[in-house]
Amino acid sequence: MISINTVLKNIMPNQTTEEIINNAIVSCKQKGWNWVTAGNDYTAIIMAWANVKGTNWYREMLVVDGVPETKTVRTGRTHPENDEELCKKLESFQNI
Repeated sequence: MISINTVLKNIMPNQTTEEIINNAIVSCKQKGWNWVTAGNDYTAIIMAWANVKGTNWYREMLVVDGVPETKTVRTGRTHPENDEELCKKLESFQNI
């Protein structure tokens, strides 16, 4: 039986958590998006949103041991940086 880690290594390029986060930051800069990030070399999170009035969503990427998982999160607020859940997630990664 093949492990999920073996499958992921075969289909995903070998990038570190730091490289993935840095690439995401470059992409945010190119798009003119706002972003926040926290974590360490093994586990990190980046949350980014379009710099557009009325934005009520953000993209969240969690990276563990070089494996990213991305999702879109809707907020009840106009500005994601004021979203309570976003702030809680960021804070929890600042403590690792």
